[in-house]
Amino acid sequence: MKITLVCSSIEPGRDGVGDYSRLLAGALIDLGHNCTLLALNDKFVSQVQRDEQLVNETTILTLRIPCGTFVDYITEIQSWIKDIDPDLLSLQYVIFGYDNKGLPFGLSKKLLAISQGRKWHIMFHELWLGMAVQESVKLKIWGLVQRLLITTLIHSLKPSVINTQTQLYITQLKKLGYKASYLPLFSNIPLVKGAQKLDGGNVIKFVVFGSIHTGALIKELAADAAEYASAHNTPVLLTFIGRCGDEQKHWISEWKSKGLDVKVMGDQSADIVSAVLQNSTIGIASTGVAVIEKSGAFAAMRVHGLPVLNISKPWQPAGTSIDVPLGVTVYTPGTFADYITSAPVMVSDDIDPEAVAKKMLAQF
Repeated sequence: MKITLVCSSIEPGRDGVGDYSRLLAGALIDLGHNCTLLALNDKFVSQVQRDEQLVNETTILTLRIPCGTFVDYITEIQSWIKDIDPDLLSLQYVIFGYDNKGLPFGLSKKLLAISQGRKWHIMFHELWLGMAVQESVKLKIWGLVQRLLITTLIHSLKPSVINTQTQLYITQLKKLGYKASYLPLFSNIPLVKGAQKLDGGNVIKFVVFGSIHTGALIKELAADAAEYASAHNTPVLLTFIGRCGDEQKHWISEWKSKGLDVKVMGDQSADIVSAVLQNSTIGIASTGVAVIEKSGAFAAMRVHGLPVLNISKPWQPAGTSIDVPLGVTVYTPGTFADYITSAPVMVSDDIDPEAVAKKMLAQF
């Protein structure tokens, strides 16, 4: 097949869905297919770029359109697509990727214009705001508009296949009258076999990777961890790796205020991230458990066999019950000691780009 993956940005290391798309494209090419990348709202280029990107030794042809200039370059995009002549356009959809406010009005019409009758596939990486009962009226109204835009998008493109990576999103799309199939999210951080295993002694090593969401129970966790460390004479270290955002300062403050150690590593190569995950005891997640399967950080922890403690703020989707994924424990303050002595084992999965590429292709 000839496949063009359509996303918002493909700047390496700066956009999770862009990195996902690049790895998926590389896997599709390695399987013998022709795959290209089209970025329609790229914040990291100031002019149109026809270029190539590499995944290992695999070369991928790309077209990158600067942020906010889609309309100006529709003719050029049409020409590029006509030259490549893909059998399938695969939209990697994140609603905020195509508009800063998550309200990409007119996107459906523009996508129809560039597709020129070609077949569509949609992978929904995110849907709309305001799903949880705890969220504000403002977010629910905002989400209602986003939901209408998604309905328009599906109605206009008439995709042959719709995929998403969370059971919650499958349920939500079903409520709209659309059938979506599960396509698991692979980790952008592959397991590096042979990474040096360091002797951590009796240190409990928590790790946080990537963006931290507000409202998480970090204060409660820090208090529990400090109490456990004192009672059992066991250090508890919290390591931050990757771009964790402004909330990282708050977490560092809470952890240090209890006399606990912190290590801040910042942006690192995939190999170093893999080594850190392999040498950690437990991963900490702040994404709502109902949507944790869409988290690239969770996917990385899962592929590294790392049990995950979810300390997110309450986030319960209205009218929907969601099972907690295997290997994830929802944190309850006061249960730290019980968790440490009986933390579940996360079995390393075999979800890699090639496996996902094969599963995707089998649908067509």
